Amino acid sequence: MNLQDVIYDVDNWFRIGRGRELQFFATDDEVQSWLLNFLPEEYAPYSLVGADLIKKGKIYIEQGFEFDISELEKAMYEKDETRWHYWIRSKVLTPELRLITGERITWTLSYSGLVSLQHGRELQNMGRDASSIGIVERVKNEKTGEIRHHKDYLRIFNSLKRKVKRTLCYSTIHKFKNGTVAEDTRLQLMTEKAVRAYEDGLLFKNAPGRRLK
Repeated sequence: MNLQDVIYDVDNWFRIGRGRELQFFATDDEVQSWLLNFLPEEYAPYSLVGADLIKKGKIYIEQGFEFDISELEKAMYEKDETRWHYWIRSKVLTPELRLITGERITWTLSYSGLVSLQHGRELQNMGRDASSIGIVERVKNEKTGEIRHHKDYLRIFNSLKRKVKRTLCYSTIHKFKNGTVAEDTRLQLMTEKAVRAYEDGLLFKNAPGRRLK
């Protein structure tokens, strides 16, 4: 296990490569269940952290938040506008974390290797966007040349990704602005529960397609 300092001086760092990501369509309760059951126990306890944009004078600044890993729906719906972007924090790997209003919190979380979770974003007139998990696995300091490889957080991401992929069993149908449609069998798949939720009236950006397995 490799503990590293949190990166606060984000202007001195840049991402190496494109990072890693898995996109999907799933229900709130499924994602909550994954957070409680699919994260490696060796890195527990976990929490959900992130930042809200708040207006200060004529500008917007970031204000940090943190919730227990069991409080996804509370985090999503406690405000008038649904929160949809979080980072999964291991308190073993990141025991100390500063979330100071006005600092560039989201960059700090990303560059420090925490696993991103995007879930619940509503698109105007299109329904709910695809959810995702992702990670910036390597960053480099442009002044010192130091490279950090977030190997332990990458293990968390890979464990979660592997287990989530097993639940993605439907293709999705994407409708383009010109009216044509295309089946997606690879990038943005859907769970069984998401299909049932769609049939009950929950609108997603993509419609469910055929069962793949």
